[in-house]
Amino acid sequence: MKYIIQHGIGIDNLENKTINVLTPKQIGEYIQNGYSYRDRVYKLTIGHSQYEVVCGEIWRKDDIEHSLAIPAFHLPHRTYCLHVYAYAINLYRTKPSMGQRAVAKETRKKFNLKTFAHTTVGRALKELAKMFAETEVLDNGTYVDGQVTSQNNASNGGNETNDRADCSKRVQKGLDKKSLWESVMSFFYGTENNYSPQAFKEACEGISNCWNAVFHRLLL
Repeated sequence: MKYIIQHGIGIDNLENKTINVLTPKQIGEYIQNGYSYRDRVYKLTIGHSQYEVVCGEIWRKDDIEHSLAIPAFHLPHRTYCLHVYAYAINLYRTKPSMGQRAVAKETRKKFNLKTFAHTTVGRALKELAKMFAETEVLDNGTYVDGQVTSQNNASNGGNETNDRADCSKRVQKGLDKKSLWESVMSFFYGTENNYSPQAFKEACEGISNCWNAVFHRLLL
């Protein structure tokens, strides 16, 4: 499945429990351009409330893979928004004295959740670390405002190689465990307390968009 990440979809002050990713106009334009379309509905928990996220699956007749339009904050088949998992990962890696159970408790409190299992923290870290270990991307990437810029990009005319560098940071195979965890921690900017909750959400969405652009897969 390919993903089309949609930005600017609000999740605050919703009048109902449905989040529509595409507007009727956007759906109509896809159909007019020769695509087939169907709804894909996922469950999402925000605070104590459960929502339905109506994503759009689109494809042409001969496509090998279908594409799925999703909100930037959403991870299909996961219970919570991306920034919830990112917060827990940050907290666990930047507070050495806190175990997974304490992190899970603080995450529940932070986002007004009924449940957030301590094992979720470990699984998310393990999955993200594995993805880092399996992936080799380009050098000289530095995170800035939810994106990655390359020191070499300005001198090379913005070609495809440097476009990829704009959303990547080199992580080599064979890293030792300590270096691997440091890479995971730095990927999420260190700590959420450095900026406002809204800025943190936007940073997470920006990282997710970059990750998908470079690796053609979701972050978690």
